Amino acid sequence: MIIGFFTTPIITRIVDPEEYGRFSIFTMYISIAIMVLCFGLDQTLVRYYYKKKSIEYKRWLISNCSIFPILFSIAFVVGFSSVVSIFDLPFEYADCVWLLSIGVVGHLLYRFATIVLRLENKNKLYSGVYVANKVIYIVMAFALVLFTDWNRFYCLAISTVAAFLSAALFALLMSRDKWKLSLTGTFEEIKRKELVIYGLPFIVSMGLTTLFQSIDKFSLNHFCDYATVGIYTSAMTIVNVFAIIQTTFNTMWAPMMVKHYEQAPEDRKFYAKANAFITVIMFAFGLTLVLCKDVFGMLLGAKYRAAAYIVPFLALEPIMLTISETTVVGIVVKNKSYMNIVVSLVACATNFTGNTVLVPLIGPRGAAISTGLSYIVFFVMRTIIGARYYTVNFGLKRFALISIAMIEFATICAFSKFSLWTVGAYIMCIFVLFLLYRDSVKSLWHIVVNTLSRKKARA
Repeated sequence: MIIGFFTTPIITRIVDPEEYGRFSIFTMYISIAIMVLCFGLDQTLVRYYYKKKSIEYKRWLISNCSIFPILFSIAFVVGFSSVVSIFDLPFEYADCVWLLSIGVVGHLLYRFATIVLRLENKNKLYSGVYVANKVIYIVMAFALVLFTDWNRFYCLAISTVAAFLSAALFALLMSRDKWKLSLTGTFEEIKRKELVIYGLPFIVSMGLTTLFQSIDKFSLNHFCDYATVGIYTSAMTIVNVFAIIQTTFNTMWAPMMVKHYEQAPEDRKFYAKANAFITVIMFAFGLTLVLCKDVFGMLLGAKYRAAAYIVPFLALEPIMLTISETTVVGIVVKNKSYMNIVVSLVACATNFTGNTVLVPLIGPRGAAISTGLSYIVFFVMRTIIGARYYTVNFGLKRFALISIAMIEFATICAFSKFSLWTVGAYIMCIFVLFLLYRDSVKSLWHIVVNTLSRKKARA
């Protein structure tokens, strides 16, 4: 978070919005490719990892879930790059198609390598890999921008590809005892066909989810230009200031959720408690971020100043996405992965319609409004469908109240500057949040106080 906070304003000052926008579309293509080329087997790995405790089983599962996607992705990108280069196809990244291809393979390796670290609860090591990825990217980007005369887009693209490859190799090295190939073993109760059947729906659902997350950039690129995409992306980097909370929670929660269900399937209060805690944390940080949007806008520089008015509705994305990770428990633990297709399809259709209508009218602000509201639909769909298979009392009425308050606050801030009016609205929203979740706030406060007391005692 600190790295992003201090380096993003520097990058936005030395990279024009058009180059930054093209770089954003470049990374978006990599993300879309990864969601498809994983074949859903990354999700299979998470779901089945705790079925058995033996090292032989874990090696067998990792091998069966990762080898095929990795080999297929290499074959696919080599074939795709060759066709584009030989036949000179009209692809917007034809001039760097091989760099794009290497980026896809590097990101795929990084995805599987870091998932294993997560599943082994090596959280410090996972954090180290994640931070190393960011540090390598920043150091290389600054070095290339300052000491070469290359196009800024190429500097950023080369840096991000090198960072993913380096971090992936380091993560693989740190968990090498789990990466010994074991494709020939057999385990009763679990068949390769079962692994594939569970993962296959994720090709569609994760593909649709990635498309859902990318429609705003596609729309801005279609109706506007790279420069507008660059400004919009800079607003997303502001929102990512508190992505450390989202990333940390999502990293630990998925394995924890599955493991807890395997050990105590009837303990539903566990999921409700986690939901209340993360709701308080995400809304508190989200509301604060929206209030301070103008400060972040000034830090980005004059060329990106309009990003401040895009932030309010974009803040709904990490809030709804992170909290929905707790309410989707029924789909995950009951192996109803195919229902993710329905969730993604509805959210994708909502976002497409919203962007088609709003982007031509109010530009990037319209894309942010459409995306933010679509994530609310995403949350609702995940929650309703998850409850069909595994009912948990999440207290959705109070969640609806704080969500309405957040939408109203985001609307105010999206169309006005920082003022006493926005400060008053912020205080009211925080008051409503703490009142509705007062028990969770008290518990969180005791956790913080006790943690600080233990650290002080050890010091």
